[in-house]
Formats: sequence, structure tokens, C-alpha cells
Amino acid sequence: MIDFNAIANQLVSSHCHLIHETNVARMTLHFARIGAEKELQGQKAWVDGLDEETIRELERNDFYKGRTKIIRQYFDGISPSTIFRFELLQVAIAMETFIGELVKWSVQSEILGPPQAEKKIEEHLGAGIGKQLRVINRIVRVEDCPSYAKYREIRACRNCIVHHHDIASNLYVKEAGIHARAKAGEVLPLDEAYVHNSFIVIIGLASEIINKIVSRRDNKA
Repeated sequence: MIDFNAIANQLVSSHCHLIHETNVARMTLHFARIGAEKELQGQKAWVDGLDEETIRELERNDFYKGRTKIIRQYFDGISPSTIFRFELLQVAIAMETFIGELVKWSVQSEILGPPQAEKKIEEHLGAGIGKQLRVINRIVRVEDCPSYAKYREIRACRNCIVHHHDIASNLYVKEAGIHARAKAGEVLPLDEAYVHNSFIVIIGLASEIINKIVSRRDNKA
């Protein structure tokens, strides 16, 4: 039997983490946009004045993880697009964790012993979004969510950033569908407006999924 109440509670927790990552990303983009102003210059001076042990300690903190390096790079002449990529990837990873929770709950709802369940969860988490959705469908049809088609483009874009040096692949064009922003072989444009819109889509999709889970829970009550 599927415990929709437990799933809803876990997803709310994951949703809070997703919102946190998004807010931190927005703050970092704000710092990048005013990079010539004293606020971020002060941060650079602050980072430059830290010893390596303190920086390692900061890297264990959610807010500063990876960002001390990014701040230094920005002032060393790195393009702002580096920051756009970094923050988009951070939020995309948080969303993948959110979807991973659905995969875990779906597998755990099957009649499997712990070793078999763990192996199956690991297998599905390493699979593509299509296979993950087939597993999740017994809990919720993510494809029916209004924001899902746009999210597929964002996820496909994320894969091109990581694996194809920002070049649109044939798989990107297929996954993105009508929302594709480049043809195969072309460079995918990445600017602040796109990144901010991606945050809105990702948060929206997570909210839509939770609403569907809560609806199923209430209908079971």
C-alpha cells in the first residue's frame, strides 16, 4: 500500500531544500550583476583574506559551498555565464534530488526486501528521466503537470552544459521538443533571464507534483 501522507511530508521537506537552493542562487546572481560595486568587491577582499583551512570549513556550509571559488573567478575575468551555469546546475541538482525521492518511494512501495530495493533504487537513480518517470507513474504522473514540458528542456540543457560544452545535441532537441532553444550542433544561449525563468519552472513543477500527491492522499482518506 502506498503511504501518500508520508510521501507528501517527505516531498515538502525536499521542496524546502529546493527553495533554499533557488534563493541562494538568486542571491549569487544578484552579486554577479553588481560585480563592480563595493558589496561584491568587499566579498572578494574577504575571501582573499581567508586562510585555506577557513575556506575548507566554509565549503561545508550550504551557502558558501563552491561560491568562494566562483567569487574569486569572477574578479579574475571569468565571464558571468560561468556563474549562470553554476547556479542553474545547483538548482537542477536539487530538483533531481526531489525526483529521486519519488523514485525511492515508488520502489519502496513494491514488495521487495531491503537489498533488492536498494539495488533497484540505485539503478533507477542512474537512469534517464524517461525511465524514472515510468517508475514514478504508480505514484504520480509527472508528465501531466503543466510545467513538465519546460522542465524537460531545462534538464536537457543541463545535460548539454555538463556533457557537451553548451552545444545542443540531437538528444537535447528530442527531449526539449517545442521548447528547444537551439538546433543540434548550435551553442545553447544562457543568460540571466533564462536562468531565473528556469528557477520559476522548477519550483512550479515541484509544487504541482506535491499538489497531485496531496490530492491522492485526500482522496484515499
